[in-house]
Amino acid sequence: MDPSIMVIATLVAFLLVCHVTPVTSTCNMADNVCEFHLSLSRELTMVHRDSMVKLRSWKVYRSDATVYNNNTEIPLDEVITGDGVTEPRPVLVFNNQMPGPPIEVYQGQTVLVHVTNNMDSDTTSVHWHGVRQKGSPWMDGVPFLTQCPILPGHTFTYQFVADRTGTYWYHSLMAGQTMDGALGPLIVRPRKVSEGREFILTIQDWNHSWDSQDSKLRMRQGWVRNGSPIPSTTSPTGSKYTITRVDTGLVNGRGRYQGGSSNIPLTKFQVEQGLDYRFRTIHAGSLLPFRMSIDNHMLTIVALDGVDVRPVTVESFIIYPGERVDFLIYTDNTVSNYWVRGVALEDKNPRELNSVLQYKGASDAEPRSSRKGCTTSDICLILNCPFQSFPSMQNTRCLSVDALKSFKQYQASVGKANVKEIFLNFGFPGYDKKPGSVNGYAFDNYPLSPPLTEKSVITCNSSVCGDDAVCHCPLVLDVQQGEELQFVLINMGQGRGWDNPVHIHGHHFHVLKTGFAVYNKTTGLFRGDNLDVDCLGNPDREVNYCNRATWGNPAWLDGNIPGANLQYPPEKDTVVVPNGGYVVVRLRADNPGLWLMHYGNTPHFSDGMALLLRESFASIPPTPSDFPSCGPSTQGLPGTLPTVSGTTRGIGIIG
Repeated sequence: MDPSIMVIATLVAFLLVCHVTPVTSTCNMADNVCEFHLSLSRELTMVHRDSMVKLRSWKVYRSDATVYNNNTEIPLDEVITGDGVTEPRPVLVFNNQMPGPPIEVYQGQTVLVHVTNNMDSDTTSVHWHGVRQKGSPWMDGVPFLTQCPILPGHTFTYQFVADRTGTYWYHSLMAGQTMDGALGPLIVRPRKVSEGREFILTIQDWNHSWDSQDSKLRMRQGWVRNGSPIPSTTSPTGSKYTITRVDTGLVNGRGRYQGGSSNIPLTKFQVEQGLDYRFRTIHAGSLLPFRMSIDNHMLTIVALDGVDVRPVTVESFIIYPGERVDFLIYTDNTVSNYWVRGVALEDKNPRELNSVLQYKGASDAEPRSSRKGCTTSDICLILNCPFQSFPSMQNTRCLSVDALKSFKQYQASVGKANVKEIFLNFGFPGYDKKPGSVNGYAFDNYPLSPPLTEKSVITCNSSVCGDDAVCHCPLVLDVQQGEELQFVLINMGQGRGWDNPVHIHGHHFHVLKTGFAVYNKTTGLFRGDNLDVDCLGNPDREVNYCNRATWGNPAWLDGNIPGANLQYPPEKDTVVVPNGGYVVVRLRADNPGLWLMHYGNTPHFSDGMALLLRESFASIPPTPSDFPSCGPSTQGLPGTLPTVSGTTRGIGIIG
């Protein structure tokens, strides 16, 4: 059979089984280039064309009484329901969808995405989360660092090579626009025919009464409800999560606010009994981590952040903003409906997100399933806890990411001559009106022109910075080609309190070791920082800022850390740094560019918790001659379609 016919047949079978929004695409494995169009615009939830809508029995109807009573149903995929609140909420979406349409390509293809900004007044840009952009650093989508923002009414063309298979995603990186819905999946498949039994499970935390602009303002000035400040939510160990109000969570754009009507539709994943299915989980949210599970089904983890790991079977896993987890299930249960659960990692009244696993032949009734019971004879294994154990849950065991193993052996270096070790503390030292920072450097003022394309130098008056000070100044680390970098990512000192997901652009890194805080052995509550790290600074301060840290044991310096996974460490691009603890990661400098490293919590990132890796700056490839420029003396221009070598081109029609 012709290979292209086999691919089409496989895709058709996949769509029939999965009942998800289809992506019509002429791109196939033989294409050299795959091309897509994305339009970013402001829309409203709970609106269909010129009319508001009502929900009944998971279906959508116009709010007009006559049409509603005549049961004229509106296709569910034509309405952005969010969490089902009747009052429309402004959203910012790609191609009128939330999440945006999946971009699905094959490994090695050149990907062209024409992004049109159809907003009336705001600029934007798109980051391709997890894509290394090797040879194309100016396509990373960081406004004012790697490109000029896309002006209203203008189109910019992103071009990059999908060099690694896996689960990735795209989102706006401008002013927290991701929080309003500007996001979507990006899947890179191997060049082989697959059985197609898989789903994309995109989750996000959601608020139905405010937008991204509120989040940053209120994070600084505080949230007030009924005249009283709202306290921060906390984890089971007492770590902080957010004072920002989160109403609920969404799965593929649909959810149900706490206490909401059962009429509100949820996402369904339809399966057949006796088969394996792959779920590609993407946390595209901004604030809360969620513990994900499926009632009566064990989850076999097969990939993290797009990179395969040796399979491990767990009852559930915890996922933070920016992370991706691929898992398999086997549908060996009774034909019925089962809850796909996401429970926020909060100690009291946790927010939830839910969807439904529906076996073929089951009724459309809501699931009556319950989550697995954890017993002394059947311990529940939970992946990616930000603490050593669940203090509030008996008969559970936490598995940290560094305990997983990759398939490919990593030849790690040991010793001062080969490893460059850098300690980076992510936190809010000083608290009172102090911004988020890294080692006390708050990156909250961006250049007027992108230093990557303008080849300009970012300067910093470091005289105002110090061991126990916070300065409004970008931290820039110069990295040379071929260096092996060991980052000790810490979350300690006066500015700690949150479990921080940290994302590094332009690279996947190896996770070697996680060190947790000190906890009360009886209650499991946080007691203090991990003692492996010494927070240097003013010795007269009871708790210092930890802007300058080192190993408490000098023998650990320069890559000599005991207990590190140096042979088969997992690879990731986003990792969680536990409150009061640390994570040791390594990467080799093999990708010249200007790469952002930042905290994955959107309000904290926008508040200044970021730094830059200036990697092999002299070796960065020349910027395309028609690349837009901007700054004090230039005007932002729309991008033009780059010239692409190759003989075949497929046009991906998404939306």
